[in-house]
Order: sequence, then C-alpha cells, then structure tokens
Amino acid sequence: MTRLSTHDAIIIGAGPAGTSAALTLARRGWAVAIVEKSVFPRRKVCGEYMSASNLALLDQLEIGDAWRANAGPEI
Repeated sequence: MTRLSTHDAIIIGAGPAGTSAALTLARRGWAVAIVEKSVFPRRKVCGEYMSASNLALLDQLEIGDAWRANAGPEI
C-alpha cells in the first residue's frame, strides 16, 4: 500500500536551522514534518550551551521567553 504524504514540506535535520525553517513555514499555514536521524535531547560535543548572540534570533522566532524559562544557568 502506498501512503501519500500529507505535508507541504519535509525538513531534514532538527537542528537550529531546520527547526527555524519548520517553525516559519508552520506559522504561514504549511503542514511541516521534521526528520532527524537521532533522538532529542542528546548530549553535544560543543558543551551544551547557547551563545548569547543567538537570543535575538530566538526572540525573532517568538520563542525567546519560553527558552529563557527553561534554560539552565548563565555561563
């Protein structure tokens, strides 16, 4: 049986770029699926912190307040 996709876009990669693209499309009414090869959350080699220079982008995506509410301590 063949199953047809019900999505307008399929984003490969659930990192910052993929999720930002998916969020932007979804807010414009698109049906979006995100495909990621690994389960989140997962440990990252980078030290698991986000640079303060990224906060403006989170605010622009309207998720800055939610991120701050769940973020760990400042470094």
